[in-house]
Amino acid sequence: MDATYKTQRQAVPLFFMAVKTNMRYLPVALFMVQQEKKENILEALEIIKHEMLKYGFVFRNFMVDFSMAEISALEAAFPGKEGSIVLPMCISVD
Repeated sequence: MDATYKTQRQAVPLFFMAVKTNMRYLPVALFMVQQEKKENILEALEIIKHEMLKYGFVFRNFMVDFSMAEISALEAAFPGKEGSIVLPMCISVD
């Protein structure tokens, strides 16, 4: 899950959710929130989770930026999956 900023005139965070297939990542959901707050993200995640579970989708791992709002929302939406939240490694190349 990742939020995109400064790609439009309005300052509205746009989130993308993707799943890893055997060949690539495919977007399965996107949502916008007025503010990047845990409560707003959690509301969207609950709707997505409810719809995905109808089709038997199993949530295993999550990769997010170091955003406490995103991490807290994921932990609340998917209790017991705290160890499945992965932060990407940042490497600077000079």
